[in-house]
Amino acid sequence: MICQLCNPPLTSVPFATERAGYEAAERLDQLMHGLRLDAADIDVTACPIVVRQSTDCLAIGDAEVVNALRFIRANAGRILQVSDVVQATSLSQCTLHTRFRLAVGRSVGKEINHQGAQYIARLLIATDEPLHAIARKLGYDTDAHLARYFRREMGETPRAYRQRR
Repeated sequence: MICQLCNPPLTSVPFATERAGYEAAERLDQLMHGLRLDAADIDVTACPIVVRQSTDCLAIGDAEVVNALRFIRANAGRILQVSDVVQATSLSQCTLHTRFRLAVGRSVGKEINHQGAQYIARLLIATDEPLHAIARKLGYDTDAHLARYFRREMGETPRAYRQRR
């Protein structure tokens, strides 16, 4: 919450403190019931970085490509088409495609897919929402469609991704 209140909002590293709290409570309960425990540490692992405006720097000299990237990132939570990105710039689709690939190293479409998958990954980690609710929120017809998209982009299913994190 503190990171969100700063101007600009600060990038942060969240920790799995809630899970560690439950583990500590479980150990305390065992001690209170007379069980002997090893003096093992409670693991409080760091979760993936939450990138916010304080570190959102795009080191690209082409202002129109930067505009396109910012548009893609700002709208990663909805289904985007390349034509949507083109409308956010003053370039033609062909010119944007050429300059984008030169500056970023991949096509506009691939960047849309990458940012969309990253957005879904953040939702899977940050919330307990079921996949069908996330799919509905993002405009997918079914959770199976979202799962196929996520697996193609991230190399694993949303469920496996969530469990691993």
